Amino acid sequence: MGELENEVMREEMRNIDWEKIKKQKFADEEMEGILEEADRIGEWFRDRRDNKEMKISETKFRKFFDDVKGIQRKLDAGISFAELKPQILLMKSKAAYETARGIPEKFRDFFVGCIDNVLRGDEKTYKNFVTFFEAVYAYFYYHSKSKGGRGQ
Repeated sequence: MGELENEVMREEMRNIDWEKIKKQKFADEEMEGILEEADRIGEWFRDRRDNKEMKISETKFRKFFDDVKGIQRKLDAGISFAELKPQILLMKSKAAYETARGIPEKFRDFFVGCIDNVLRGDEKTYKNFVTFFEAVYAYFYYHSKSKGGRGQ
C-alpha cells in the first residue's frame, strides 16, 4: 500500500458516529462494540491537539477521568447510585465550565451525551460507562505518547 492509501485508510478509521456514541446506553450487550470505538475516539482527540479550538490536554482529560473514577469508588464503597446522581449531574456543569476555559465543544458534547445516558440508567450503566471512558482515556494517552506528544 502506498502512503496515500494508508492515509485514506487511517482517515476512514477515524470516522466516528458521534451521535451513536452519545446515545449509548452502556448496556452489557453494547460494550464490545463501544470499546472498539474507544481507540478511534482517543486518537481523534489526540490528533486535534495542534488545533487550539479542538485541543484537550492530558491534564484536562485526566481531570474528567479522575472525577468519573471517584464516583465509581463511592459506588464500590456502598453509596447508592441514587445518592450519587447529583454528583454525576454535576459533571455536566464541570464540562461546561471547562469548555469556557478552553476544552473543545466536541469533548463537552461527547462527555455530556454520555452522562445524560448514564443518568437514565443504573449503577451497572455507570460502571460500564467508566470502563468505556477509561478505555478512551487510555487510548488518548497512548496515542499522545506514541506520536511524540507531551500531551500539554
